[in-house]
Amino acid sequence: MRSRDAFPLIGLTLLLALLAAQLRAQVITRAQLGTGVDENHEIVGAGNEFPRTAGQIYCVWKAQDVPSGTPVRGVWYAEDVGGAFPRNHKLQEKTLDLETVGQGYFFLSRPRRGWPPGKYRLEIYLGAELARTLRFTIK
Repeated sequence: MRSRDAFPLIGLTLLLALLAAQLRAQVITRAQLGTGVDENHEIVGAGNEFPRTAGQIYCVWKAQDVPSGTPVRGVWYAEDVGGAFPRNHKLQEKTLDLETVGQGYFFLSRPRRGWPPGKYRLEIYLGAELARTLRFTIK
């Protein structure tokens, strides 16, 4: 192969490498569960075990290198809560457009009869890709 014939191949390889690096950089850098959010966008009552009486469960998250307007979707599941719901039952789903600040929060409110004890999870998606899974327990 002549050296000038290699230029298009080198250019294509560099472009693919740059695109792959950009896709890898789009991540959730912070995701924390708790019972509230303060005025500085920090979680209150952080943990991964909560009582049946908790009013809401919040997740504060921060994204890095994600273009403004990217949909960020939070899906809450009851993984295993005995007979209260079937396994992996979807409780709630919310989609937000990523703002220029790259952070936000999702929350799930307590059912009227209290939280059924058991295992739960929140899945956070950036666009169509699963970016983070957070698990928690209601005791």
